[in-house]
Amino acid sequence: MLRKVVKSAGWGLTLLAFYYVFQVFCRNADALARHAWGAWDAAAVLAAALVVGGAYFVLAVSWARMAPRHEERRLFWTVVAAYSITSIFKYLPGNCFHYVGRNVMGSQGEGEQVGLASATLFEVVLSGLCSVFVASLCALLPGANAGPAWRYALLLAAVLLGMAVLLRLSGMKARPGRGRLVSLALRLAEVPPGIAAPLGLTLLAYGLMAGAAVGVWNAFSAVPVAWPQIASAYVFSWLVGYVVPGAPGGLGVREAYLVLTLSPYATEPAAVLFALVMRVVVTLADLVLLAAGKVIQGRFPRRAAPLLQEARVRCGTGQEGGGV
Repeated sequence: MLRKVVKSAGWGLTLLAFYYVFQVFCRNADALARHAWGAWDAAAVLAAALVVGGAYFVLAVSWARMAPRHEERRLFWTVVAAYSITSIFKYLPGNCFHYVGRNVMGSQGEGEQVGLASATLFEVVLSGLCSVFVASLCALLPGANAGPAWRYALLLAAVLLGMAVLLRLSGMKARPGRGRLVSLALRLAEVPPGIAAPLGLTLLAYGLMAGAAVGVWNAFSAVPVAWPQIASAYVFSWLVGYVVPGAPGGLGVREAYLVLTLSPYATEPAAVLFALVMRVVVTLADLVLLAAGKVIQGRFPRRAAPLLQEARVRCGTGQEGGGV
């Protein structure tokens, strides 16, 4: 029952965000049409897409560092490729198929399903902590205009406490529970060993995203807004799109948040243009990540699962059986 309520609320919020974005787009269509697009604009979009694509790749490496047996070089890059290729699936309705896809592809690379699921769980945890950390830190800087500083100071303190707990529990094994489901839940909740490296990588990724957003604003808007405000608003919008269930790739939700947050300090056309350009940037970044994943997959091809290898040998189609 609770799952249905949360899902319905997520879809309702997504549709409301789409309606709001459509309204402000129509209201500012003339102002957007007057924007003089040039070669520098295209260069700025491509540069930002490469930076955000690099941030996504850092997240892929972070996830792979938490995967089972990541110290094996071939398996590590196989898992990175699985993350990179399936990340585009987040644009499917439901905003969950990229999680499923990376686990399926990763398991074909001899990864362990439970371990990969645990890595995904802690990737979500790290993304939440690190995005709030970067956004709150930027909101506390001079010129952010983000409201009372004490709220962001409390958020920052809570995030630091959460990070400290993760580092303290890293690598600790849970006691076996009673029953299969309890044991599975405890195993999923085990903090991966060496989580300090994924934590640092995730912080780097959100720092790169914030920097790309600031660069896009400076390239496309003549309205002077302090960079901490742009960085904080964008990272918070990313978090909102990340947690709202049903929003494919945060589509609509992030744009609505950016327009609502930045319009009081800039002009509404400038905020709408920034939101639309950043959507183009992150979409291109997903394609950059997909291309990187395909290159890595070609360099480190997945091995067939042990059962499939055995079946091929028995049928005489494997290397050990004198193939056809």
